Amino acid sequence: ASAELLEGIHHLGRAQAGRTERLASCDEFCGDEVAALLGWSRTMSSRKLDLADDLLVRLPEVGDALYAGWLDEPKARTLCEQTRDLADDHAHEVCRLVLPEAPGLPVGAVIERIAQVATALDPDWAQRRRRRAEARARVILTPTPSGTANLSFCDAPAPDGIASQARIDALAAAVRHLGVLTPIGVLRLQVGMRLLDGSTAGMD
Repeated sequence: ASAELLEGIHHLGRAQAGRTERLASCDEFCGDEVAALLGWSRTMSSRKLDLADDLLVRLPEVGDALYAGWLDEPKARTLCEQTRDLADDHAHEVCRLVLPEAPGLPVGAVIERIAQVATALDPDWAQRRRRRAEARARVILTPTPSGTANLSFCDAPAPDGIASQARIDALAAAVRHLGVLTPIGVLRLQVGMRLLDGSTAGMD
């Protein structure tokens, strides 16, 4: 059912008004029709279309496994997403080796197995993948159903993220030693927010 829905989305996204021919490939506007029909956001429509394009064009062996019912959609998505920085022949080799194992593994183990095979095939793969992710670095503020918000630093360089977290932890610990009884998790958040909102500017 998942495979059939994705195939239908792929056809719909590439459809042209008044014509029976489909676009050769998906473009930035293909998700609009899908979003309008299914009541999805453009982000979700684009994400589904990317998966559908991978399953039907780039990695049809994964699409066949999903269609046959012995591979679920989360693992199919994992195989597609984790191989996007590989050359096509390397991506197919990863699928040849990992796909038969995937049904019996949790998603985390599938990711680890893909990394093992991909690194053996292409030693520069991990570094290239990291650089690609860092190029998408961004800060996102997301509202939650409870009326709070999550502030996220996405795809930050790992050393910078570790150093920032360590600084917040150290400052929160210093404040705690002064006798502040606020729970440490809340205290870390308060310290981090004060560092960002400018209210502590000029303070030691």
